[in-house]
Amino acid sequence: MIIFYMRVPWDHLKTNNHMKNLLKISALLLIFSLGYVQTGSSFNNTATDSAQVSNETKQVTLSVKGMTCGGCESKVCKALDKKDGVVSRTVSHKDGNAVVEYDPTKISEKEIVKAISGTGFKASIKQEEKSN
Repeated sequence: MIIFYMRVPWDHLKTNNHMKNLLKISALLLIFSLGYVQTGSSFNNTATDSAQVSNETKQVTLSVKGMTCGGCESKVCKALDKKDGVVSRTVSHKDGNAVVEYDPTKISEKEIVKAISGTGFKASIKQEEKSN
């Protein structure tokens, strides 16, 4: 006895839908993974210049008034990241300060203060405490 397999017209639709769903899921996973990689670096607390950094960097500690949360820190960090010459920065809303390492040939302390003040917070250079 010979059995013939007769393909039912809707069988191919099941296979195509399955493949379409797999492609959709794969595309979504790719999009989300690329988005995660891109945004993951934006929350880093250390910024580096893509340009070559000179050997002579300076560090300044600034008092930043008005920060109340991590969102405030992020706002200050983003403003500093946009400035050419800022090598690294650490911002703390708990301590109310920002420590910025910078290249003095590209940016001045006044420009750093102005960048932070532009975010709506009051920034000033902390004076070094003299020890007796």
